[in-house]
Amino acid sequence: ALPVLLLGLDKQYGLNDAECAIMAGSNAAEDYCTEVVLSLMEKTGITEDDLVMNPAYPSHEPTKERIIAAGGPKRKIYHGCTPKHIGLMLVQRKLTGSVKDYHLPESAAQRMVRYTISMFTDTPYEDIKIGIDGCGVPVFGVPGDCLAKSYLRMAAPDLVPEKSYRDVTCRMTKLMGEYSYLLRGRDYICSLLNTHPNIVAKGGAAGVYAFGLKHQRLGVMLTLYD
Repeated sequence: ALPVLLLGLDKQYGLNDAECAIMAGSNAAEDYCTEVVLSLMEKTGITEDDLVMNPAYPSHEPTKERIIAAGGPKRKIYHGCTPKHIGLMLVQRKLTGSVKDYHLPESAAQRMVRYTISMFTDTPYEDIKIGIDGCGVPVFGVPGDCLAKSYLRMAAPDLVPEKSYRDVTCRMTKLMGEYSYLLRGRDYICSLLNTHPNIVAKGGAAGVYAFGLKHQRLGVMLTLYD
């Protein structure tokens, strides 16, 4: 989400604040989330065929059950990672002229994301470990204390080394608070924590959770092993 703002792609495509905020989320595909995703795709010209993940049902159980009961199919727009993929494609298109191969580790978009993670975590670019997520894009591994440091910088953007990134971090953190319900859905931990003006938080996979506290200038990462 930060490279999207850094490159001015929100302005290029006329994206509103909700459409920017959802790119930082892993939404559960409740109807209001899917509406924002569809609007984002329409404005940017991204189609479901462009997305590399497999179709899915919403992870929000009541919505999933309703779609199945109505005979509805799995779709890529219901996948929790779709907004992130759209952001990656916009970055890839800006840097190369095409969305093609946006999911590959050495693509222009992924190199920019890796550079951003390196800066926020103080992890040398070449030391960042690379795996592949279930949705088909790289996941970047850093030590736990470095991940905590990245959330410190989200909470205290003045600590971000590059000024251009400081500005977009301020904006994204603000959007994550104002549109917290788009990060996951209503009544989920991520959405509830980000309603508090002192907290910026986001869950990941495999039991990883991280948050930053603005007033205390503190970043925290925890892992649930069970």
